[in-house]
Amino acid sequence: MGDTFTFPNKITYRCDDGYELATQAASLSCQSDGTWSKRNIICLPAPCLLPGNVSVPHLVVSGRKLTPVGETITLSCPPGFYLQGSALAECQVGGGWAPSISTVSCEVVVCEKPTPLLHGVIEGDSYNYGDLVLYSCLPGFDMKGDAFQTCQADRTWSGTQPVCVASAEHACGPPPIVRHAQFKITEESHLRNVSYLCDTGMQLMGPKTLTCQADGTWSLPAPTCEVARSCDGPVQLLNGRVQDHNLNSGRALEFQCDKGFSLVGDHLVVCLGGNTWSSAFPTCQPKSCPPPPGWRGNASRSVGSPQEFYVGQSLPVSCPKGQKVRGSGSITCRPDQTWTSVGSVCETVCWMPCQNGGVCQRPNACTCQEGWMGRLCEEPICILPCLNGGRCVAPYKCECPAGWTGTRCQTAVCSSPCLNGGRCVRPNRCSCSPGWSGHDCSRKRKSVYYHF
Repeated sequence: MGDTFTFPNKITYRCDDGYELATQAASLSCQSDGTWSKRNIICLPAPCLLPGNVSVPHLVVSGRKLTPVGETITLSCPPGFYLQGSALAECQVGGGWAPSISTVSCEVVVCEKPTPLLHGVIEGDSYNYGDLVLYSCLPGFDMKGDAFQTCQADRTWSGTQPVCVASAEHACGPPPIVRHAQFKITEESHLRNVSYLCDTGMQLMGPKTLTCQADGTWSLPAPTCEVARSCDGPVQLLNGRVQDHNLNSGRALEFQCDKGFSLVGDHLVVCLGGNTWSSAFPTCQPKSCPPPPGWRGNASRSVGSPQEFYVGQSLPVSCPKGQKVRGSGSITCRPDQTWTSVGSVCETVCWMPCQNGGVCQRPNACTCQEGWMGRLCEEPICILPCLNGGRCVAPYKCECPAGWTGTRCQTAVCSSPCLNGGRCVRPNRCSCSPGWSGHDCSRKRKSVYYHF
C-alpha cells in the first residue's frame, strides 16, 4: 500500500500472530468527505487449544477446550504416580503454555524402606505404590499395631507402625531385691528395665540396670550397695574445671584446663579410701607465647636469657607519633597464644573530627565514606553534575532552583500542565505539538486554505 489514500480507497487490517479479529469487519474505506469510515478494528489474543497428545507419559491434562490467555489448565498424574513440577499451566499469547508442558513429569510412587522392627521380622522387599509389607514378632513378644501396611499414593505406609512388646505370659516377676537400694522400673524400646540407686553413704557395685529377658527372667548379676569410701577433694581448679565421677571402683575426679593452659599432673585422680587419693591434684599452667610484634627486648636482662611470655600476660604499649592510647594501654597474650593487636590500644588522632561517617586513618587524614570527599569528608560528590543551576548537597543528590526538578535538575516544571501533547521545556514554558499554541498548548490554530 502507498501512503496516499483517496475516495473510494479501501484498506484491510490483519492481526499479528497469536491474535485474532474480534470485530466483524476488517477494513476501512476513505469516504467522499476525506474521513475514514467510522468503524473500530479490534484484535484480541487467540485462546490456547487444550493439549491433546502430550509427550509426557501418564500425564493427565484437564481444562477448557479453548483456554483464554491468562487462564490455566490443570496437570495431574493417575494413581501410582506423583507429579514432578507445576500442577498449573497458563495460556500465553501465541498459543503456548507457561511453564511448558514438557517441563513436568509423572514419577512412580515409591515409599521409604520401613524402619527395622525391634524383636520382629519384616517380609516384603518391593516398596512401590500398592505393594504390601508383612510384620511378625519373635517368640515371647506380642504385636501392637498393624500386621501389614500398604504403600499409598502419598508415598507413606498405611495404618499404624507396629511394635513388638514382651508377652504377658513371658513377663518377669518382681525385680531382685538389693539391700540399701531403691529401684525404678521403666519401659525402654519396649523392654522392661529396672534401675537401682543406693542410699546416701552407700556405693553401687555392679550393673546399675537389669533387663527383663524374653525367657521371663531378669538379667544377672544383680548389683550390691556397699559403704562408700569417702575422700575430700577440690571442687574448683584455677584456670580449669573439675568433674566428679562415681565409678564402680569408687569416686574419681577428672581435671581439665581452659584453652591456653596445660595440665601438669594426672587428669584422673581416684579415691582410695580413708581420704587418700591415687596421686596429687594437678595444676593448670599457662602456655608460652611468642614475643609480641615489634618487641625489642629488655635492656636490663642479662645476655643469653631471653624474656619469656605466657597466656594472660599483659604488656604496656607506647603509641607512635600521631596516635594516642585508649583503654588500658596494654596488649595481652590470648588463649590461642597470639597477642591482641596494637590497633586495639592506639588510635589515630585527627585534631578536627572527620564528618559524614569518615574515619581517621592517619594523623589529620580522614578516609571518607562513599559519596564524600575533602580533608574532613565535608564535600558531597555528584558524579553526574547538577544542571540548570542545581547544587550538590549530598552524595548523588542535587538541590534544584525554582522551576526545575529531577535527580540532576534536568526536568522543567510547568505550573500549568502542557496539554494536547505539549512538552514542558523550560519553567512555565511549553513546546506545543503542531496545530496547537498558547502558554499551555490549549489553543488550536486555525487552518488556512489557499485556492488556486
